Parts: sequence; C-alpha cells; structure tokens
Amino acid sequence: MRCYLDVARRLGDDLPVYVLRARGIEHQVAPHDSVQEMATDYLAAIRTVQSNGPYHFAGWSTGGIFAYEMTKQLREQEESVEMLIFIDSPTPAIFDDVDLDDDARFLYDVVNFSNYFAGAEMAVSYEKLRCQHPDERIRTVLDEAIKHQVVPPDVSTDHIRRLIDVCRAHSRAIMDYQPPKLAQEVHIFRPAETSVLMEASGQHISADLGWTPFVTERLNFFQVPGDHFSMMTGDNAACLAHLIRECLES
Repeated sequence: MRCYLDVARRLGDDLPVYVLRARGIEHQVAPHDSVQEMATDYLAAIRTVQSNGPYHFAGWSTGGIFAYEMTKQLREQEESVEMLIFIDSPTPAIFDDVDLDDDARFLYDVVNFSNYFAGAEMAVSYEKLRCQHPDERIRTVLDEAIKHQVVPPDVSTDHIRRLIDVCRAHSRAIMDYQPPKLAQEVHIFRPAETSVLMEASGQHISADLGWTPFVTERLNFFQVPGDHFSMMTGDNAACLAHLIRECLES
C-alpha cells in the first residue's frame, strides 16, 4: 500500500484515494485463488464506501490487471467506470517465465525483484535455498532483508511466509487469467526509463504493455520521469499525480 502513498498525497485533499490491500497478508485468511474472485471481493469493499458509479480505478504494476477485471465486472452490471488508469501495468504475459513448481527458485526471484522495489542489494544463493528446508529458506531470506533494512528487525518469519504465500497466489492467479476484450478507454502512464521493468521481469515488454489485443477503445499514453519503481516516489510521483489530475479534470 505504501507504494501509492507519494502519489496519493500529491493528488490533493479534494481527491480522496482508497487503496485495496491483498487478502492474506495480515490475517489468517487464505489469499484469493483467482483474479476474478479478487475483483469481486474488492468491489464489495469499494461499495461500502461508494455504492454506485461512476468509479475511477488506477493500478500500478500488476494492480492494473486487477483494476481491469474490476472494470469488466462493473460494466457487466451496467455500472459506469469513468476512468481506468494503468501505471506501467503490463498484461499477465509478464509472468510467462515465473516458475511456481520450484519453491526455492520462486523465493530467489522474489528476493531479486524486491531489490528493485526497495532499492536494496539483498543477495541469496539459489543453490543454498534449494538445499534448505522450507523453514530455513524463510529464515535465510528474512535475515538478509533485516540486514539490508528492507524490513524492521522485529518482523517474524510467519509474516514473511504470509507475504511469500500471497505473492505465489497472486502469481498463479495472474498466470491463469486471460484478459477479456473490454470496450473501455484506458489511460496508460509509462516511465521514461522502460528498461528496468524488462530487466526485473526478464521479459520483453512492448510499448503498449501488451494491451492492444484486449482493449477495443482508445489507449491514451503519458510519459513520466523515472522507471517502473521510482516513478511512484518523490518528484516523479508529483509529476504523475499532476498528469492524473489533468486527466480527471479534462
């Protein structure tokens, strides 16, 4: 949720922002099994704040995929989604090389991706993780995360395990999701430095982030400073928030 904080603050007090938190991180509840199930639950939560449209949705990274399915479900219910915003959100194809059958490899990949997110230099050995018991793997990763101040020193192995379980469940859900065609105009915000997401994911990513075959209405593109991660912080976040406001007010 903190990834949206800088942008939300810079949008202004007159534009309230509600952020949805993944199920399974803080409570003893299983993560969602599918993108469709997640979207349905998220919409139920949204309706406790706003019972009817028009709605404005924005998602960063994989959050755009969830916002896409939420938009699809609302349109099927004849509700209005006035604006759908992707903040450097690729299609599910971004997960094509993710290996969910090798727990050690998945954990290794999560650590390396987290380095981009946190601006850290955590280093774990895949060979070491592969030879360890699952509980030892979690301890190894937690020790490295504490060492590099990615997490506070009092974080428990249970919390890290839940985070990993949610990451795995989300990865599986996204890999199983085939975006339907959607007649919805989409605003796509891309960073000036596009190579970082490709490097972090190991995937080639097209300029349209892969959405042209699915979105049958207009795709509107905007460029902001930074890369996939830094576009959400500091002065880059201020620029992003300014452009989002301009879209909302146009």
